[in-house]
Amino acid sequence: MDTPVPASLPCFDDWDRPFTDLELLEIEAAIQSAAAKHRSSDKSSDAENVANGDETVTRTRCRRLPDSLFSNPFSLSPCRRSVFKRRSKMLPELAFRGRVVYCRTEAEAEKSADELLNFIETKRKAQGEVSLGLDLEWKPSFRRGVAPGKAAVLQICGEMNQCYVFHICHSGIPQNLQTLLQSTTTVKVGSNIANDARKIFLDHNVSIRNLEDLSALANQKLDGAPKNWGLASLTESLLCKQVLKSLPDAPMPKHMDRDAFLGGRRLYRSVMSLPTLAFRGRVIYSRTLGQVERSAEEILHLIEEKKRKEEKVALGFDIEWRPSFIKGVSPGKAAVMQICGDSDNCYVFHIIHSGISRNLQLLLENSAIPKVGVGIAGDAKKASIDHNVCVSNLEDLSALAKKKFKQGPLKWSLASLAEKLLHAKLPKGNSVRLGNWETKYLSKKQLDYAATDAYISWILYQELMMLPNVVDKEGIGDENSLATPPPLAGQSRRKMNFYRFALAGIGKSLFSGDFDRRAAAAWPGRKEKKKWGQIENFKIYKIRIWP
Repeated sequence: MDTPVPASLPCFDDWDRPFTDLELLEIEAAIQSAAAKHRSSDKSSDAENVANGDETVTRTRCRRLPDSLFSNPFSLSPCRRSVFKRRSKMLPELAFRGRVVYCRTEAEAEKSADELLNFIETKRKAQGEVSLGLDLEWKPSFRRGVAPGKAAVLQICGEMNQCYVFHICHSGIPQNLQTLLQSTTTVKVGSNIANDARKIFLDHNVSIRNLEDLSALANQKLDGAPKNWGLASLTESLLCKQVLKSLPDAPMPKHMDRDAFLGGRRLYRSVMSLPTLAFRGRVIYSRTLGQVERSAEEILHLIEEKKRKEEKVALGFDIEWRPSFIKGVSPGKAAVMQICGDSDNCYVFHIIHSGISRNLQLLLENSAIPKVGVGIAGDAKKASIDHNVCVSNLEDLSALAKKKFKQGPLKWSLASLAEKLLHAKLPKGNSVRLGNWETKYLSKKQLDYAATDAYISWILYQELMMLPNVVDKEGIGDENSLATPPPLAGQSRRKMNFYRFALAGIGKSLFSGDFDRRAAAAWPGRKEKKKWGQIENFKIYKIRIWP
């Protein structure tokens, strides 16, 4: 059944005809009627009646259109923080493009500080007043209750073309650098420099004088309310540039250490790839008994010559043998012994064929000549069992590294020490290391591998001996005394448990704290031992100690 169409509306088959005035009035009345019904159902949109003489003017509130009608989800109000303004005004990045002088050892720091003193004296004669940009970096702490690291890196810059980076956590502060920092005629400038001066005084007992804080200076010079200016905000305001925060793009020393923290970021692996170490000197290969005798005599003569020159004598020492990959089958006898005492000559003895000659035995049993290496005690034991020779005066580089570095792995390897101190990696290929060392003649790769191991052991010993021993302020590492740890604030009566993991029969902790006979003597009868696990031949115990 067809629905009747009102006479005032046009026919559905005549859409092109324009509306008449009567039709337009009817449409407008229908819209107003629908709007009135909608307003009556919503109290927030009720009409406000305003009396104006005899007439009543109806004023409706403007309703906000729904968000679905807009394609832009952001508010039309202006942004308070001017995010879009900052994005439209991209500042160029600021980076140092001059020469970076990196000083890691005490001698390098002394030489660079002397250059700085000469530069300051020359500049003072020409300009009168000299200012140095100074900044300090240290390892941050991200755990509650753990103190940050010591002051590690000191940066000093006095010109546009050269900047000095002192790795003071390894080199310390030599006399020339201390004179420079304590000089009252040279102004040291930096943002929040007072905290840097306090940090270096607490960690290295050196006071920095004549400081100028850039934040306080900016509050004196710039208009507006005083505020705590940072280095980035000052750079944006004065130089209209952005301080470079991306380390891979910044010019850094080619051999920056992994412990140098610049801007709170760890360097080393993410910035550069390490070069491969190799011995570049002369490799003397001795296979017969006569060759071994002559080579050992040559080493003894070199040692005597060094003693006459009052030079330190040490020999890098290592032993190789054929491993066994079958259960129940013992490995081969000690096959190759390598000895290195300088950077020019390395001696490789094929003792599986030649045996131990008289001069070589005198050299190994000489207690006045230190033999150095990683895990050298195992090598000496292997030589004693297989060739009946006692290697005396041993120095394990892993134990020596623990005395020099407060933090590090449980057991230092030759590769990790080379990365730490020499900033290079060892060519540790299993095809050579696990190869047949009892072959009739050693290959070129085997000779290079053996010589490199002994050479790296010798040079690592020289580097470690130049570093100071770690002195724990709380006396944990003191060999002469073991005091009871002081109670925490407000917890003098509260029981404190100290958990340590120890190897049975070894007397050393698996972590930083020490548990040995001194602990048992200090707290007799106050220890509780519980078996925790077992690794190889060592039983691991969990030990709880309380005062």
